[in-house]
Amino acid sequence: MRSDDTDMTVEAKKETGAGWSVDKTLEHLGGDETLMMEVLDIFLAEAPKHLAALRVAVTQGAAGTVETAAHTLKGELGYLGIPEISRMAAQLEDMGRTHNLAGAPALLSQFEANVTPLFAAVRQAVSR
Repeated sequence: MRSDDTDMTVEAKKETGAGWSVDKTLEHLGGDETLMMEVLDIFLAEAPKHLAALRVAVTQGAAGTVETAAHTLKGELGYLGIPEISRMAAQLEDMGRTHNLAGAPALLSQFEANVTPLFAAVRQAVSR
């Protein structure tokens, strides 16, 4: 973690894209900037791995892995305070749980279209 983690600029607290803002996440985490930076660092380190696992699981029709990976992403997105994208992860999780992956490729595509700009927005906020 960087020593300047709590020195977020005013510009960084504005909405950064993908329906996400530092302010929303900070509010969601009770105003604790140190915790927020830890959450953002973990998100950037782990979420791409879970997304890759989800992509492979959908392609292979591995319902259990779809459920697990989507559940993990849902939680990570929940910490960021992004209910819209989190709901898509919840839908993928439900598809995995019920072993009904018929609509999973289309939903995954939509999910990725929303989460990819989020990764960029979080990276930009963390690098400030």
